[in-house]
Amino acid sequence: MAGPSDADLAVALGQAADRPVDWYGLGRRPLGRLLIVVVRGQAAFDMISRGRLPAWGAGLTVPGARFVVIRADGGDPFQVLRHELAHVALHQAISGRVPLWFDEGYAVVAAGEWGRLEGLRLNLTVASGEVPGFDALDGALRGGRATAEAAYALAGSAVLALARKNPTQSLGPLLRRLADREPFGDAV
Repeated sequence: MAGPSDADLAVALGQAADRPVDWYGLGRRPLGRLLIVVVRGQAAFDMISRGRLPAWGAGLTVPGARFVVIRADGGDPFQVLRHELAHVALHQAISGRVPLWFDEGYAVVAAGEWGRLEGLRLNLTVASGEVPGFDALDGALRGGRATAEAAYALAGSAVLALARKNPTQSLGPLLRRLADREPFGDAV
């Protein structure tokens, strides 16, 4: 669903979403039917998100409703789509709650969002001793753009660290425990 000027983009995003993908730690899984809405501009994004997301936001997913919103003017829409679809894949596989930092970190890793800028910000954050705890990281994910970009990189790094701690060097065992409805803290 999109306005006339973004109809071709909406079709291309729908086709991309329909392709089966190997999701990090989850394997290949079809996501099924989704409603993907393409909007342009902050006002349209705020109207759909009811103003609950930061101004720098480029996507929104309500996994249980199978609803995804992509801002056509919010960066690479296909990269944003991959991030948002990672949320759908994760929540399709596990029904329990996970911390925001894990949810966003998983989407960062599964979408392959490891550009140089994020790596540089992550290195500068760590070097300056500003590594937040997990509760603070949740808050930083909803902060200003610069703070949030570093927080997304840190959340992704934390998810990768969880995978490295497993003897299989994989996130799969943790995700299977979560799929079996084990509480997050116990599963970790």
